[in-house]
Amino acid sequence: MPEDTLDVEHITDLAEKAEVIAEATNRRAEDVLADLLDDGQANMSAGIDAQRPDFLDKAQEQAEKLKSLLTTLIPIILMLGGVAAEGLGVLDLTSWGEESMWDEDPNNPNIYWGCMNQDATNYNPDATVDDDSCEYPPPRCDITLENITLSKNHNASWVHYDLNCDGESTYGGEPEGFNVSIQFWNTDVNETETLQYLVTSHYIAGDEVDTQELCLDDLETGTYDFHWIAIWEDEEGVLFNLLEHWESIEISGE
Repeated sequence: MPEDTLDVEHITDLAEKAEVIAEATNRRAEDVLADLLDDGQANMSAGIDAQRPDFLDKAQEQAEKLKSLLTTLIPIILMLGGVAAEGLGVLDLTSWGEESMWDEDPNNPNIYWGCMNQDATNYNPDATVDDDSCEYPPPRCDITLENITLSKNHNASWVHYDLNCDGESTYGGEPEGFNVSIQFWNTDVNETETLQYLVTSHYIAGDEVDTQELCLDDLETGTYDFHWIAIWEDEEGVLFNLLEHWESIEISGE
């Protein structure tokens, strides 16, 4: 570059560009400025980077791994060994952030790609760079009793109930439900000995209206307490239950 073109304003402009290019490419600003002053191009024709022949390949590889939206766009024509690189187009340097293109060298023993979220099933404690590969178990819901009613006639009693599975997903996906055991029985008033007993099970998922029924029939004339319970076990083996009971229900008989 002819010396008569190097006025203060031009040098200042080159210095600002050199700072941006240096930050984006992990080069020293003085080396980039030396390049620009040498022939107007960031081609490693000056400074210590002239000994790094893989600069062009690294720059192109990084340009193809843009990770965020552009905040600015800097056109740079790179040249290596006198061969023009116009075919490379424009390199976006702004989305590299604080990462160095040299740190992504697969031969660098200090870089380990993998899932870095400890909540993920494939969490890699050795990973130093997250590769968006994290996988998560489906969320589990909370079982709730939407409604329950006890009915009777002269020799039978039945219970209607609707269980829901409410839950929100933290990492996406539909919440999984639980297998719930349902038991319905009667006892004499204020007694614990079971007289008649029914048990069934349902897989409860979602919060749609899904009313179920259990019926104790052929009851003898008398006054009874009726009991209903839902029991389930969560993914950690903890037992939960929902319990309802009705006291002093008279059955008149035939």
